Amino acid sequence: MIDHLDRIEKLGFDINLNWNKSIDIIYNVDKPIDFRILFCGYDSFLEPTYEDIVETSCDFFYMWYNKNLETLKDYEIDSSDYNFDKLVDTCLGDITKKVYRDFNLDNLLD
Repeated sequence: MIDHLDRIEKLGFDINLNWNKSIDIIYNVDKPIDFRILFCGYDSFLEPTYEDIVETSCDFFYMWYNKNLETLKDYEIDSSDYNFDKLVDTCLGDITKKVYRDFNLDNLLD
Protein backbone atom coordinates (compact mmCIF):
# COMPACT_ATOMS: atom_id res chain seq x y z
CA MET A 1 0.00 0.00 0.00
CA ILE A 2 2.78 2.45 0.91
CA ASP A 3 4.43 1.91 -2.49
CA HIS A 4 1.23 2.96 -4.26
CA LEU A 5 0.85 6.06 -2.12
CA ASP A 6 4.48 7.07 -2.70
CA ARG A 7 4.15 6.52 -6.45
CA ILE A 8 0.98 8.62 -6.64
CA GLU A 9 2.64 11.40 -4.66
CA LYS A 10 5.63 11.36 -7.02
CA LEU A 11 3.21 11.83 -9.91
CA GLY A 12 2.27 15.19 -8.36
CA PHE A 13 -0.84 14.34 -6.40
CA ASP A 14 -1.63 14.79 -2.71
CA ILE A 15 -3.19 11.95 -0.76
CA ASN A 16 -5.24 12.57 2.35
CA LEU A 17 -5.79 9.58 4.58
CA ASN A 18 -8.34 10.07 7.29
CA TRP A 19 -7.57 6.81 9.05
CA ASN A 20 -10.51 4.41 9.12
CA LYS A 21 -12.74 7.08 7.60
CA SER A 22 -11.70 8.01 4.05
CA ILE A 23 -9.08 8.60 1.39
CA ASP A 24 -8.93 11.31 -1.21
CA ILE A 25 -6.46 12.09 -3.95
CA ILE A 26 -6.06 15.72 -4.93
CA TYR A 27 -4.32 17.34 -7.87
CA ASN A 28 -2.64 20.63 -7.01
CA VAL A 29 -3.03 23.23 -9.71
CA ASP A 30 -2.05 26.86 -10.16
CA LYS A 31 -5.60 27.99 -9.51
CA PRO A 32 -7.24 29.33 -6.37
CA ILE A 33 -8.65 25.85 -5.80
CA ASP A 34 -7.21 22.38 -5.97
CA PHE A 35 -9.48 19.62 -7.06
CA ARG A 36 -10.17 16.17 -5.85
CA ILE A 37 -9.60 13.40 -8.33
CA LEU A 38 -11.35 10.87 -6.16
CA PHE A 39 -12.79 10.33 -2.72
CA CYS A 40 -13.64 7.05 -1.03
CA GLY A 41 -15.30 6.76 2.34
CA TYR A 42 -14.83 3.81 4.65
CA ASP A 43 -17.33 2.04 6.87
CA SER A 44 -15.60 -0.13 9.46
CA PHE A 45 -18.74 -2.24 9.87
CA LEU A 46 -18.44 -3.65 6.36
CA GLU A 47 -16.16 -6.45 5.20
CA PRO A 48 -13.15 -4.89 3.45
CA THR A 49 -10.45 -3.42 5.64
CA TYR A 50 -9.37 0.19 5.41
CA GLU A 51 -6.16 -0.96 3.74
CA ASP A 52 -8.24 -2.84 1.13
CA ILE A 53 -10.22 0.32 0.45
CA VAL A 54 -7.04 2.37 0.02
CA GLU A 55 -5.54 -0.26 -2.28
CA THR A 56 -8.65 -0.41 -4.45
CA SER A 57 -8.89 3.38 -4.53
CA CYS A 58 -5.30 3.46 -5.81
CA ASP A 59 -6.30 1.01 -8.54
CA PHE A 60 -9.14 3.32 -9.58
CA PHE A 61 -6.70 6.24 -9.56
CA TYR A 62 -4.25 4.39 -11.84
CA MET A 63 -7.04 3.60 -14.30
CA TRP A 64 -8.05 7.27 -14.28
CA TYR A 65 -4.45 8.44 -14.63
CA ASN A 66 -3.69 6.19 -17.61
CA LYS A 67 -6.92 7.17 -19.33
CA ASN A 68 -6.38 10.91 -18.79
CA LEU A 69 -2.62 11.26 -19.12
CA GLU A 70 -2.92 13.32 -22.31
CA THR A 71 -5.40 15.68 -20.66
CA LEU A 72 -2.99 16.12 -17.74
CA LYS A 73 -0.13 16.84 -20.12
CA ASP A 74 -2.26 19.35 -22.04
CA TYR A 75 -3.04 21.13 -18.79
CA GLU A 76 0.60 21.17 -17.71
CA ILE A 77 1.60 22.74 -21.04
CA ASP A 78 -1.32 25.17 -21.20
CA SER A 79 -3.14 25.86 -17.92
CA SER A 80 -5.92 27.77 -19.61
CA ASP A 81 -9.45 27.65 -18.24
CA TYR A 82 -10.43 25.43 -21.17
CA ASN A 83 -7.84 22.75 -20.29
CA PHE A 84 -8.62 23.13 -16.60
CA ASP A 85 -12.31 22.50 -17.26
CA LYS A 86 -11.47 19.47 -19.41
CA LEU A 87 -9.37 18.06 -16.58
CA VAL A 88 -12.01 18.74 -13.93
CA ASP A 89 -14.59 16.95 -16.09
CA THR A 90 -12.50 13.77 -15.94
CA CYS A 91 -12.42 13.55 -12.14
CA LEU A 92 -13.87 10.41 -10.62
CA GLY A 93 -15.46 12.13 -7.64
CA ASP A 94 -16.91 9.96 -4.89
CA ILE A 95 -16.06 6.35 -5.76
CA THR A 96 -17.23 4.82 -2.48
CA LYS A 97 -20.11 2.87 -4.06
CA LYS A 98 -17.92 1.71 -6.95
CA VAL A 99 -15.24 0.42 -4.57
CA TYR A 100 -17.71 -1.47 -2.39
CA ARG A 101 -19.45 -2.81 -5.48
CA ASP A 102 -16.05 -4.02 -6.70
CA PHE A 103 -15.56 -5.91 -3.42
CA ASN A 104 -19.03 -7.43 -3.65
CA LEU A 105 -18.31 -8.67 -7.18
CA ASP A 106 -15.05 -10.19 -6.04
CA ASN A 107 -16.85 -12.00 -3.22
CA LEU A 108 -19.43 -13.36 -5.68
CA LEU A 109 -16.71 -14.66 -7.99
CA ASP A 110 -14.88 -16.47 -5.16
